[in-house]
Amino acid sequence: MSVIIHVQPVSAKELNSYRLPRFIISHILGAYVAILLVYLQWRTNILAVEAALEAAGELSAIQFTPSGPAGILGLYVQPGANLGVVFANEFFCDFFLGLVIWACVDPSNFFAPPPAIPYTIGFAYACVIWGFAPNGLAANSARDVGGRMAAMTIYGRGAAGGRYAAIAALTNIPAMLTAVWFYEMFFFDSSRGAYRILMI
Repeated sequence: MSVIIHVQPVSAKELNSYRLPRFIISHILGAYVAILLVYLQWRTNILAVEAALEAAGELSAIQFTPSGPAGILGLYVQPGANLGVVFANEFFCDFFLGLVIWACVDPSNFFAPPPAIPYTIGFAYACVIWGFAPNGLAANSARDVGGRMAAMTIYGRGAAGGRYAAIAALTNIPAMLTAVWFYEMFFFDSSRGAYRILMI
């Protein structure tokens, strides 16, 4: 999932810094394999769509966009999109997700009982995806890097994504860490019995 899911167990000493890189690599590898399996299952249909687009002379224009066949596997930004706006969109959506996730794992937050946590986090992801994904939203480094690697495996270096690849793969890390800091500074209530020390 997101970087905050990786940071929280590290801060709770459940996952030491030696195991963290292997944990993250396993997520990227899992996304890579899962997306290749999606391609394998839908390969016949994807190739038919590519052939139809090629016959219409439109494949090269939309191949590496959210509307193109490669957009099924990797994350791409709309053609002509302002990357500054895309960065701001990614940062603030990830910041919001970080606040929600950290609020859910906060033991002093009685508004997030354990049975409601999966639904709360899932609804937060649904809100940012439904509302802000058309402008370019990765919200998950493992999904972006794994998907981009899978697209590059199938379509070659043209699927790399250009400068947007760095925004999609890296923006959620500082955004979520900033959200953790913001939550700890302004929302966490250490006087409520349950107290933790954040060790990042």
